Amino acid sequence: MDKNHRISQILNIGLAVLLLIALAVTVYSINQARSLQSEAKGKPTQTLATLSVTPDPVPARTNPTVSGTGFTSGKELLVGIPGDLRFTRMTPDSTGSFSFVYTARELVPATYTIEAWGQRGKNWELKASTLFVVE
Repeated sequence: MDKNHRISQILNIGLAVLLLIALAVTVYSINQARSLQSEAKGKPTQTLATLSVTPDPVPARTNPTVSGTGFTSGKELLVGIPGDLRFTRMTPDSTGSFSFVYTARELVPATYTIEAWGQRGKNWELKASTLFVVE
């Protein structure tokens, strides 16, 4: 009986240690979340920029409409198909959106990528891209 009692005590101590570890991890996680939440207060939330092409799919040899949302208003963009040097210059409105009829090149049946590039300092960086199909 003495041996069983000792095993029971060891198991109880082990269980108590595991519960203390779980409690410490939980408290640490809560504090980290509160710290991140506090740090984020007052900072603007970052929205993801998106592009869309309509109609979907695009009939061959027509001019689709390219629309974008989630961009920085007033910051110039270059929008176009990679490999085509005729990008359209676009400036999003006060809501960060834009829309225009794409006429830079004749679109034949294929799958295309269209991209929006924005300035970051002296360099240009990819802000959004999407695929579209021309039938």
